[in-house]
Amino acid sequence: MTGATRVVAVAALLLGGAACANGDGDLPLPGPVPFADTLPIREPEERSYRESTELLKASVKEEIAHSFSVARRLSDAPEALNVTALDGVVPSAWFEPRITAREMGPEEVAQGPPGAAPAPRGPLVVVDAKVTGVSPGFTVRDRKGDHYLLKFDPPGFPGLASAADVVSSRIFWAAGYHVPKDVVFTLDPGRMEIGEEATLETERGPRPMEPGDVIEVLRRIDPLPDGRFRALASRFVDGVPKGPFRFEGTREDDPNDYYPHEDRRELRGLWVLASWVAHVDLRFANTLDVWVDPPGFLRHYLIDFGATLGSRSIRVANPREGQEYAFDLWPVLGRIATLGFYRVGWEALSADPIRPSLGWIATETFDPGSWKPFWPNDAYRRMTVRDAYWGAKLVAAFREAHLRAAVREARYPDPAAADTLLAILRYRRRTILEHWLGRVTPVENVWVEDAGCRLRVGFEDLGLKEGLWAPAETRYRWRLRGAGAGVSEGETAAAPGARQVLSLPSPGRAGEGREPGSAVLEITALRPGTKERAARITIRSTASGYRIARLVH
Repeated sequence: MTGATRVVAVAALLLGGAACANGDGDLPLPGPVPFADTLPIREPEERSYRESTELLKASVKEEIAHSFSVARRLSDAPEALNVTALDGVVPSAWFEPRITAREMGPEEVAQGPPGAAPAPRGPLVVVDAKVTGVSPGFTVRDRKGDHYLLKFDPPGFPGLASAADVVSSRIFWAAGYHVPKDVVFTLDPGRMEIGEEATLETERGPRPMEPGDVIEVLRRIDPLPDGRFRALASRFVDGVPKGPFRFEGTREDDPNDYYPHEDRRELRGLWVLASWVAHVDLRFANTLDVWVDPPGFLRHYLIDFGATLGSRSIRVANPREGQEYAFDLWPVLGRIATLGFYRVGWEALSADPIRPSLGWIATETFDPGSWKPFWPNDAYRRMTVRDAYWGAKLVAAFREAHLRAAVREARYPDPAAADTLLAILRYRRRTILEHWLGRVTPVENVWVEDAGCRLRVGFEDLGLKEGLWAPAETRYRWRLRGAGAGVSEGETAAAPGARQVLSLPSPGRAGEGREPGSAVLEITALRPGTKERAARITIRSTASGYRIARLVH
């Protein structure tokens, strides 16, 4: 990257971030630039962290500091820096809007990210294997030359982790995140060949693989009736791995990494999507920076979705997960102070699996506002209502056909488990939308037109579109402040349907004795049982008419 190019990139990103962080500004300001973080850079070194140290820091040290921080309790987190004028995010090396940006068919969701499954014929050359860690597995190379990580379900729970991974990875990819290609794969041991330099990871360390090692690993896995094995095949992503990313700060050796990670909306709002699929294990170790060359930049991936839905990779999920952090300060102190007599609601719930291939996942007890992952992080802690609403819009974009397509790819061995999971995803989806859409005025696709002495402002009410509330129980309170034209206020009932139009007094247009300027319209949806706040729309006036310059939920 030349010095001039980098100066332009820095100016575009930082000016855009500063402009969008100023939610109270009336004037339209530059926003983030699409794919500005994919400019060529010098190849970074691979980095690694000691996982135990990082998890201890996140779950104990930082949680205690956060809990006792007076400043954090007395002030709201600042808004995300990388938002656009219309309260969204642009495509980047972190996130590429998909299902919210275009019509996406069910088959595209089923297909998921680019890449092929392992070749159906030919040898599978074992590059390495392990019998240590949370689960046994292999790294293999097929005849196409593609590498795959093969992982297996825990004994007695066929399809538990592999199906959860496939469903959740499809959802995260369709939403816009970068993920590997994960597929359910039937492994024939007869196809496996040990590579010349293959190693086996044991408790004593790595050693060269021997002919009996494949059988030794497979001995720990339940076979199918025909002697083959159900596996999850996760294709290695294209590029060179450069280690995980953190949920705070920036990567010093990546000049494209301008926004602190805790202030990126796609990492803050990730919390909502994770809550939908019960992804409690989304920690730094399940992320990956990948060097993409050409042109030479880092792309940021989420990886390993086996601990989602009712699975925790090597076991069934339990009711505590999603209710408390791995180390949750206040419940821990409560149990210590009461000598163990302090109890909370999840402790009375049965932990029995719904079905062996589905595991355990909350429905009626699921609370989107209080859901917790295992490991807190700064991006999640700084999530604002606007960030959460953005995440909820990702959830809202998935229709029944999309979910059915994702679940079909999971190839549940028990058809009833697939139907049950669909019902659970529908229930949790609606619960999320009721919670987060009820905390903003969810206006989208806003437009404005000059109607002579009146101003017509149209929008789509996402709450009405999703059937969360009825038009008959919805009213809109509005307040229009024009440039030099005073303040107008009013209240109107919602019309039938999700598309609404407000007829407002004209604030005056440039060319009518006025200089180009702006007006600010605040709309608050009034509905029973909600805590909605105003959506703030900046309307730019020019000699040729009006246009929407900014939207803040």
